[in-house]
Amino acid sequence: MRRFFGHLCILLSAVLLFASCIDDDKIEVTLYDDIAITAFGISSAKIYKHTTSSTGTDSIYSEMDATVKNYPFHIDHLRGEIYNTDSLPAGIDASKAFCTYSTKNSGIAYIENFMGDSVSILSTADTVDFSAPRYVRVYAMDNSSSRRYKITVNVHQENSGEFHWNRMADCADMTALNGMKAVTTGGRLIVFGTDGNSTKIYSTGITDGNIWTTENTVLGSEAWRNVALTGDKLYVLDGNVLYVSADGGRSFNRAGESTGISRLIGGSTTALYAIGTDGRIMFSADGGQTWEADIMADNMAWMPSEDINFCRTTFRFTPNTDYLLLTGNRSATEHPGDTHAVVWRKISEYAPDSKPGQWIYMNMDDTDKYPLPKMENITVFGYGNSLLALGGKEKDTEEGETLKNIYESRDGGITWKKSSEYPMPDGLDRNIATFAATTDTDNNIWIVCAGTGQVWRGRLNSMGWSK
Repeated sequence: MRRFFGHLCILLSAVLLFASCIDDDKIEVTLYDDIAITAFGISSAKIYKHTTSSTGTDSIYSEMDATVKNYPFHIDHLRGEIYNTDSLPAGIDASKAFCTYSTKNSGIAYIENFMGDSVSILSTADTVDFSAPRYVRVYAMDNSSSRRYKITVNVHQENSGEFHWNRMADCADMTALNGMKAVTTGGRLIVFGTDGNSTKIYSTGITDGNIWTTENTVLGSEAWRNVALTGDKLYVLDGNVLYVSADGGRSFNRAGESTGISRLIGGSTTALYAIGTDGRIMFSADGGQTWEADIMADNMAWMPSEDINFCRTTFRFTPNTDYLLLTGNRSATEHPGDTHAVVWRKISEYAPDSKPGQWIYMNMDDTDKYPLPKMENITVFGYGNSLLALGGKEKDTEEGETLKNIYESRDGGITWKKSSEYPMPDGLDRNIATFAATTDTDNNIWIVCAGTGQVWRGRLNSMGWSK
């Protein structure tokens, strides 16, 4: 008993001492004057959609999915601005948006009305009208300081997946052409066209498209077929004489003679490409001064001889690499069984010490559901991450329309499907026999028509947005 009595006294003393501390101490609260909005976002919103009924168009609000939360907002404390650099999807009703935010040191945020003559607490439980920039002031807990922010919620004014065509002024100078090819360089759209007697060059700015200039250079009647771009230089083969332009087609200088070449077809980042007199693909790494046979891994019997098109795009999966595509048709007389166009491709690396690529035929047979159709004047170009193809009438058919469909390939030219995302323009004259098409650095697609002289420029909305 005596052994436990000492321990009991110590415990009792500790309890009394603790109680004494509680009685004497007071709870202290620290108030901070350092305040800021540390995070802001739109947590949910409504999107304005239209449904068409038998009586007309009804406007219906439906909840936007959770992806709206994934649009980050930037806070510029120095300038006192909060904004999203990646705009919310088109159709978002910013006047009925829920927001979320946090402040430093438990600052209290008040939002000013549009007149700026009253404020209310910025709520996260009710919708806020962000259809125009709003001003928010956050106050320190001790009310000794405040900081004002301008909040801007950016919303796209057009749907990303919509494609729009604009008809430019008709070009009367092109109505009589029976062969055309278009390229863009130096901010200009350039059309090489022949009337059967000579090739003339027409140009317009890619931001214009209405006013055309006829350049002074006049070439032979077949020169329009032999045009190539490599780097910032434009080449054209007229007979066996190669000409080069370094000023966007305004003037040409003789670059030399190219013997053994029957057709200049295109250019990569570092080389010119042609078809030799023996039917092989040739290339020149010195601006057409010398030519050598390229590596062809497959049977040359599948080489196209008509409607030849050359396309260069950047290979997305490897830096310093071009993806080259050669398309066209074989002679119907020599190959009456062909039901589709032929496609060759080459992966061409140009980094130091890269190994040379080789041309490979993309073999297709009757089991392939989506080959590239056998069309007149096949034209292929890169657009976004896809390849697009269009052309004249389908060959070996009694009836058909020019520029009836745009075909899209998302696998590098293996399969081609009619695209609903890229419609042809309403009002396009599909009875024309001759046209040219290309793209420019502003991600526009151009179609220039002979016969009618129609000029069209179109773009997918998202391709015009700043990245």
